[in-house]
Amino acid sequence: MAQKRAVLYLRLSDSSDVSTSIVRQERDLRAYCDREGWVVVHEPFKDDGKSGGKRRAKADAAMDMMASGQADVVLCWKVDRMSRQGARLVVAVEKALEKNPDGLFVSVKDNLTTDNEMWRMQLSFTAEMARYELASIRKRIDSSMKYLRVVGRWAGGTVPYGYKSVKDPNSKGSILVIDPVEAEEVRNMAAKVLAYESLYSIMRDLNQRGVLTRSSTIVRDRLANELPPGRVKATKWSIPAIKLLLTSDVICGRVLHKDSKEVVKKGKENVVAKFLLDDKGMPKEQWPPVLDIETVSSLRTILNPEKPPGVVRRRKHDARLLSGLVRCAQCGKPLYAKPGVSGRPTVYECSSRTNGLECKGCSIQAAPLEAFVEAALLDKWLYSPVFEFVESTKNEIEAAEIERSINDTLLEMREFTADIVALSSRLQILKSREAEAAKEKPELLLRHTGEYYTPDYMAGLSTAEKRALLTPNIESLTIAKGLPGRHGLDESRINIEWRTLKTGPDTRSVETKARDAERVAAVKAALKKNYEER
Repeated sequence: MAQKRAVLYLRLSDSSDVSTSIVRQERDLRAYCDREGWVVVHEPFKDDGKSGGKRRAKADAAMDMMASGQADVVLCWKVDRMSRQGARLVVAVEKALEKNPDGLFVSVKDNLTTDNEMWRMQLSFTAEMARYELASIRKRIDSSMKYLRVVGRWAGGTVPYGYKSVKDPNSKGSILVIDPVEAEEVRNMAAKVLAYESLYSIMRDLNQRGVLTRSSTIVRDRLANELPPGRVKATKWSIPAIKLLLTSDVICGRVLHKDSKEVVKKGKENVVAKFLLDDKGMPKEQWPPVLDIETVSSLRTILNPEKPPGVVRRRKHDARLLSGLVRCAQCGKPLYAKPGVSGRPTVYECSSRTNGLECKGCSIQAAPLEAFVEAALLDKWLYSPVFEFVESTKNEIEAAEIERSINDTLLEMREFTADIVALSSRLQILKSREAEAAKEKPELLLRHTGEYYTPDYMAGLSTAEKRALLTPNIESLTIAKGLPGRHGLDESRINIEWRTLKTGPDTRSVETKARDAERVAAVKAALKKNYEER
């Protein structure tokens, strides 16, 4: 009789677990093969530090060897080492045995072999018990972590950048405190972003100075304790990492926890993460904030301009770039675009005559005027960040916080063990605060779009987008009446007054004005450099 060929599968979900170590599993499985007279024909398939609740390629590879006839036996130490996915393991074993009827699956510690007539019943029961045990473990861990967060202790895991874990003086657990060195780096990054320095420039500076990422500090600490480095992730700063750090809720001292699950299409579950809330139902500052919520909100507006909070869409504008913006220098009435006929070009024409008012009138070709104004705008703001006006509420940050707290409360009310009376009281308080916030009148806010004034940027804009830039920048644009016999665009007819902040009379000396002009030139040069590095 031919000697059976065996393959071994070993798994450990936590590499610090000594009692069921990989070494012990392999020793027991090889001893079993020696007693049966089987030969191990392949290096053991090992999954060290892998959960049994997920499908694993090495477990599948072991079963595939038996199914394809490359091996006669697959051995595991226990069923829960092979899988904690319940009936899926039974199906996998059955499929392998269908392809190789002479194959054999063995779970040594469960005394389970598939040459026993009762193997399906035994494997099904053992596999389902393993799945149930995994679910129970997860519930206990989730409950423990939620409790730790609620009482203000650190629940474990990777410590957020800007913080360090220290022993809680009031308990046996740990808490997070601000790491002064890392927090200073975070605040410097935030200050640079708020000054519109590019993320690329910030990233390059961090890497050139050798500032350690969180992954790098973990590796450093493990090596210092004579431990293996583990799975190393990012050892260099990246633009996405900086962006995520500066816009996260954690940097404000807030804690999110996976509180419930919602079933989405095709039976998949979506974990719902919610803030820990204070007595008023608002997000709680669990740890001292490295950055306050106002700063993070400003950073989000700059770094995520496509989703500003509380923004209302602007209405659509006229087709021509300057319709209604350009005015007659004689009567002050707007000039509107008048399409040309018989091949003549479109012109902007004073609206006074059309409305029955007295004015000698003026007109100017539309295309050359629009090109001139566009070039003037670009020349004034070249390489500067692009801003636009948006409508928003005065307390948009608070309104967004209230809305999220209401949604979290409604989710909690759907849970079977929810305290409906307490949650209803909280919801009523939040609704009252929402109503008060809604009474705030909208105001115009300047928002950075994430773009910079450059020829390429302007060339890629639509007419409506260019108009949205001109509107907040132009105080007045007037056209004087043309002189007879002039051809082409007479730039002397055009008067543009750019909008500036009202700061009172300019009492600066000539020297001060010259020094300020130098500073403006230096800022523009810095902006150009930042743009080119993007």
